[in-house]
Amino acid sequence: MDYEYYMDLALELAKTGVKACEQPYGAVLIANGNIVAKAYNKVRSSKNSLNHAEIIVLDEYKRLNMNDVKELTLVTTCEPCENCFNTAINIGVNKFVFGSSIEEAIKYNTGDKLLKIKQLENKYNISVIENVRKTECDELLKEFYDKDYLAKNIVTYSEGTEEEQYWMKRALEVGRKGMLEKHELPIGVIVVAGDEVLSETSTLTYTLNSPITHGDFMALVKAERQVYSSKKPLVLYSTLEPCLLGFGAAIKCKVDKIVFGLEAIPDGGADYLPHIVYVKEWIPRTVGGVCRKEQYELFKEFLETHDDNRVGWDYANKVVKLYEEQERNSKK
Repeated sequence: MDYEYYMDLALELAKTGVKACEQPYGAVLIANGNIVAKAYNKVRSSKNSLNHAEIIVLDEYKRLNMNDVKELTLVTTCEPCENCFNTAINIGVNKFVFGSSIEEAIKYNTGDKLLKIKQLENKYNISVIENVRKTECDELLKEFYDKDYLAKNIVTYSEGTEEEQYWMKRALEVGRKGMLEKHELPIGVIVVAGDEVLSETSTLTYTLNSPITHGDFMALVKAERQVYSSKKPLVLYSTLEPCLLGFGAAIKCKVDKIVFGLEAIPDGGADYLPHIVYVKEWIPRTVGGVCRKEQYELFKEFLETHDDNRVGWDYANKVVKLYEEQERNSKK
């Protein structure tokens, strides 16, 4: 059997998974010399911590209900964890081929237990082939888990897609309504699952007389358990960059993506993200700058229509001045 050929397939799958914001693991299952299933990790997209590449291919094999399988080989970019190994043994895998060792993964604080399946060959009457394309597999792990690599890819700035602009304009309307009806800072937030709005709100720091009732935090509170039950990707749209509280709430609610408009330069949470890339939870992909100017203009309207002793006036004034300074510098 050409183990390197199958490992190359597993590596390509893992790289495809990384592009989809999944962890860098790929698996190929071969029955009697024929590929019957292949997959990359889908832990994040499925919001299921057990959805490893190995489990996915083994589940597919069970659905096929194959008979007379004499050799069942599992090829993985990294040595299987304890759960994946036990599942494979119970299904009948009798040959394991992998690239990176479990120790290599543990180096990056993955939380895996140290399980050396090579030492279990005799116990389970299996064959274990280690270190196939080890260098490439190790490099893929390092690239993904390296702090600098992750930090550079946490936030991207753009004008946004047509869909992102649509929802952000709606969030701007929510923020403006909060300003006109409740005299709140004009910050609007919408939580969306696919094309379904789970919640929307302006910031409520003035209404509720609390410094932590920001729009992003309150929108996630209002969405309630729907954030866990939704099968569609969760996106949080905020006209102003969330603070650290907002990002923390989004992480705990397993938000898939955060889209914001204007940078909250005094206390923006995005600045903290490079320092928390090792948390063992999904950090949302983040897009900034969508309808950025429109949010600046809303803050200007707030300053012009409210007294300078109004809650949030000083903050809005600071954001506006910093935005204008940035714009002047960009034209030099």
